[in-house]
Amino acid sequence: SQAFADRVKEAESEERWWRTSGGSGLNRRALARLRELWRWRDDTARAANRPPKRVLGDDLLVAIAKRGPRDLEGLLALRGLDRPQLRKVGGEILTASLAGDEVPEDELPQLRRRDDPAQVAILGQLAAILVNSLAVENEVDAALLATTADLQEFIRGQLGLSDGKASPLLEGWRGEVFGLALVELLQGKRFIRVGDMNSASPLRIEALES
Repeated sequence: SQAFADRVKEAESEERWWRTSGGSGLNRRALARLRELWRWRDDTARAANRPPKRVLGDDLLVAIAKRGPRDLEGLLALRGLDRPQLRKVGGEILTASLAGDEVPEDELPQLRRRDDPAQVAILGQLAAILVNSLAVENEVDAALLATTADLQEFIRGQLGLSDGKASPLLEGWRGEVFGLALVELLQGKRFIRVGDMNSASPLRIEALES
């Protein structure tokens, strides 16, 4: 379905658009614009076989996302945007920015935490290995099980750093597929080892013997 395809695309691009230089100070609505603008730039660059930053620089992406112009005149009034090559695609750029304005409040990107302890990122990488392995075993897309942001928020909860709400990763089919394994991995009750190097699913997640 289209919803499935959109979810996969979002998961695949989630980390990359966050790396846009200068975007860390944006509010949630501006981040939604930045995400849509980044996707437009990425698609355009792929189609033209050009580096994305040659299509539109990070500084301009962030400037558009921050200002949120409502019409073409407002877009082209931004410093650096009134160039012939950008005027040609001004309508497309504006459409992408306006798409960010249409994102519902409860679906806006969450602000990134700058005060995370180092173990959040490290344990997030370990959790991602578990997710990828179980996704292969269960023949589902890892992106639909959990994104990096999902895993890091879950780990914050396990460390007592979040608001205490129950994680969606432990609910429904996702909880059945890997919720318990993830909790026990973080608690040191399970470990990951290489089983068969020649297998499409070479890792084994096993419980420690008591």
